[in-house]
Amino acid sequence: TGRSTYSVVPSNTARWVWVSENHITHPFTSAPNQYINYPSPREVILAGDVQPIVAENRVYFGATNGEFYALNGADASTAWKKQLGGAVLHTAAYASGTVVCACMDGKIYAWEAATGNTRWVFAGATAGYSVAPIIVNGVVLAGNRDGWFYAVNLADGSLRWRYRTIADVSTSPFSGAP
Repeated sequence: TGRSTYSVVPSNTARWVWVSENHITHPFTSAPNQYINYPSPREVILAGDVQPIVAENRVYFGATNGEFYALNGADASTAWKKQLGGAVLHTAAYASGTVVCACMDGKIYAWEAATGNTRWVFAGATAGYSVAPIIVNGVVLAGNRDGWFYAVNLADGSLRWRYRTIADVSTSPFSGAP
């Protein structure tokens, strides 16, 4: 794993290991005394709740430096990248060819998954998002630290409705059992 002196046995080979755009290992095989060389200082740091998502043969995720990445699944090269106005602290969402990310700058961003072209930006919140959005039936749902739970239309980013909670929303919505 690169984080301990233990290796995964039996050996397993990953097609690639991405640490940053400048540090990609092709391929990586776990074995005793085999490590990933991490740059110091680290160029890209993912928050603990960020889980990369995979769609359309790409890997999508945001980082604490406010960058959002779309990597090609075959070789980890950067397909497209966006600089946002704040940190990304949680997982993005995908539906109908659109990638959605909630950011600590108080905005929800939507991009065309294939090209990275901006579809819309929802800027109706007054605080940052520290939760993962979900997409259900064409609606993006995300709670915000301003105490509002927002429902935004996936097609155009317009506000569908919002609900006032009794405190800031610090957990992600849930749409049912896996």
